[in-house]
Amino acid sequence: MKSTSPTGPRYWRSLDDLARTPEFREMVAREFPGEVWETIPPATRRQFLKVMGASLALAGLTSCRWPREEIVPFASRPEGRDPGVAQQFATAMELGGSAVGLLVTSYGGRPVKVEGNPNHPDSRGAASALAQASVLSVYDPDRSRSVVYTGSGVDYRRSPEAFSQFAAAHFAGLKASGGEGLAVLAEPSPSPSRQALAAELLSVFPRASWHEWEPLGRESEREGWAAAFGRPVRPVLHLEKARVVACLDADPLMEHPAALRHARDLAAARRPGPGMARLWVVEPTFSVTGAAADERLPLGRAAVPALLAALVHELVTEHGLDLASTVP
Repeated sequence: MKSTSPTGPRYWRSLDDLARTPEFREMVAREFPGEVWETIPPATRRQFLKVMGASLALAGLTSCRWPREEIVPFASRPEGRDPGVAQQFATAMELGGSAVGLLVTSYGGRPVKVEGNPNHPDSRGAASALAQASVLSVYDPDRSRSVVYTGSGVDYRRSPEAFSQFAAAHFAGLKASGGEGLAVLAEPSPSPSRQALAAELLSVFPRASWHEWEPLGRESEREGWAAAFGRPVRPVLHLEKARVVACLDADPLMEHPAALRHARDLAAARRPGPGMARLWVVEPTFSVTGAAADERLPLGRAAVPALLAALVHELVTEHGLDLASTVP
């Protein structure tokens, strides 16, 4: 009689497996039903493998060809547009409440490439990774293609006419109450057109509220400059003229709307030779600016204000810095 007991060394996966406790056996049977597989008759296993093999073969055949798609041309071609000839149009991308000028290349009305606008002072013909990847949002398959109404946790498609009827009835009641209970949450935008629309909305609904927020906002920076100069201002850095650049918990080469301009200006100031600019960085986490620094000091964010105060004291007492002359 042939022995069915396993031969050779047996490898165990854990101490519980070595002890073969009842709890471990139950867990293995529930998560990895390998022992159940061994009890299936050979004929049933062969049938299962046949079905699985046929399924994999059919799946491979369907993946060997491109899905059929129809690209419908213009029913009425616009004047001055030739088929197959690329066109470029100027646009802007908002980041952190600031706009960066871009040039978008379009084929047949479909944007395919994003580059910087050479006439914009912040981009100068270059585009960041975020700007170049923004064209993918146009072709996002999850992007809504119609008006959607959500009710009871289910999304329903509606026509634009249905939305117009809903908006007319809904906002008629709000207009009677002056917009009480109406709140608009929007991203910060320097667009004069958007600001004019917001003012017009609040004039129609005077009791409504308008709120702006974004996860990577620069409100703290604006509030700090407003406290220093008495009005909200935005600094324009001329790093190409600097000889010493100190960044305290700041990443002007990455986390800034004018990061592309900063990178070019700092590269111009740091050309090897007499008067080469030096870069000193103090930051809690590693950043792009810290990677380019001559000296980098890792420091917790809570200790940065104390370091700044000590630095100002050193410049005033030892080097005669006149703080009054630095504030316009």
